[in-house]
Amino acid sequence: MPSPDFKQKTIDTLAKRASFICSNPDCRVSTVGPNSDPAKSTLIGEAAHIRGARPTSKRFMVNMTNASRAEITNGIWLCRNCHKLIDSDENQYSVETLFAWREGHEKFVLSALGNSSDKLELAQQESLLSIFEHYPPIIRRIVIDKPDGWEWRLASELMRYFNEPQFKKIRDLRGDFISKKGLA
Repeated sequence: MPSPDFKQKTIDTLAKRASFICSNPDCRVSTVGPNSDPAKSTLIGEAAHIRGARPTSKRFMVNMTNASRAEITNGIWLCRNCHKLIDSDENQYSVETLFAWREGHEKFVLSALGNSSDKLELAQQESLLSIFEHYPPIIRRIVIDKPDGWEWRLASELMRYFNEPQFKKIRDLRGDFISKKGLA
C-alpha cells in the first residue's frame, strides 16, 4: 500500500509553485533564506496536506486513497507557523479555505512573474476554471494540477458532488433522521 506522505519531488514542486512563500494570504512570509554556513540555506516552509494524511489528522477523508493523499493536488505550501495553525483548528481552516488559499496564492505568484506569457497563461487558466467556479475547490485543483489519472479523478469528484444529495438521504435513512413521509 502506498504511503500518504508527499514524495520529495512533490514537496519541491509545491515550494517552487508557491515561490517559497507561505500560501496563507494573511502571512505570505518567505520560507527560505540564507544560513550561516555559506553552503546551506534555511528552510522554514512545509508541504501541508489539505485533507489529512492519517486517520488522526485534521480534515482526514476516509474514502480517499493514500495515493490521492500524497498527490500534489492535496498539498499546500505553508510556513511552519501556519502549518501548525491550520492543523490546530480544522473548523476555521476548512478544506475549501485551504484550496482557495492555494489557488489564490498561485495566481499571486504567477501575476508577480510579470512577463506577458505568464499573464496570458493566468488569463487562460482563469477562463478554463470559470467553467468550474460553482463546483468544489478540489475539482478546480485537479483541473490545474492534472495529476496522473486526472480525468478519472475529475469524473469521480464530479460524480461525488452531483450524488451528494442522494448520499445524504441514504445516510439520514440509516440514522432514522427522515420519516417515510419526508422521502416523497
